Amino acid sequence: MSRGSEVKQLREALGMNRREFCDYYGIPYRTVQDWECGKRELPEYVLRLMIYKAEVNNIYTDHTQRKVSIIEDLDGKRIVVIHDIRFKGRRSINWNEVKEYLKRYVGDVYEILDSNNRIYIGVDLPNEYSGSKYTYSLKGATAKAKANASQGIPELIEIATSEHFRENSKEKHSRNAKYGWYRFDSYFALPVYDTSGDLERYNVFHASLLVRHDENGKKYLYDILDIKKETGNPLES
Repeated sequence: MSRGSEVKQLREALGMNRREFCDYYGIPYRTVQDWECGKRELPEYVLRLMIYKAEVNNIYTDHTQRKVSIIEDLDGKRIVVIHDIRFKGRRSINWNEVKEYLKRYVGDVYEILDSNNRIYIGVDLPNEYSGSKYTYSLKGATAKAKANASQGIPELIEIATSEHFRENSKEKHSRNAKYGWYRFDSYFALPVYDTSGDLERYNVFHASLLVRHDENGKKYLYDILDIKKETGNPLES
């Protein structure tokens, strides 16, 4: 694992978005961003000091750690594997909990691996993701899939492919999507447990990332739509 990846892992273990992490350590935002994206290598002793400060101040919050990884299937398609079902509900999802969870990403920026496109997380994502018309139309397994996909937002952006552009057509979006909209394909997998509580398999889902191109020139994740279970073979546990 690169030291940049270790920085990202430390930040997530602390339950901080990138801005909070920078403020806590007194490090410029761009520096941490470059570390995590592999554009700049930090000295090993700096990483050790950062870990030491977190341990001394006892601010590790293990319950906030994300259990997420990226794999490739036999066809070379990258899939974000989410190993934990955080949001549950026999009848319905508590979308307020999802909204609060999503706030940790606000202020972060992630880079699509194949295109180097930078996708920002704005203050509008938590509300839109949890309260859009699309979200309210979801039921059962698909609602559960979208709720839990929130755990893999950074990785879903990183593996995104198949960029499609669409011009802005609504007056109300003339500012926050002045330069139009983009859609990207991404894939994630969620665990399925048997009646004994043992892991049985992972179901794979397709999702469309909806990205708005703001008047400030930056691209922001707006929502995740068109979530659909793949009909092929699920991932084996």
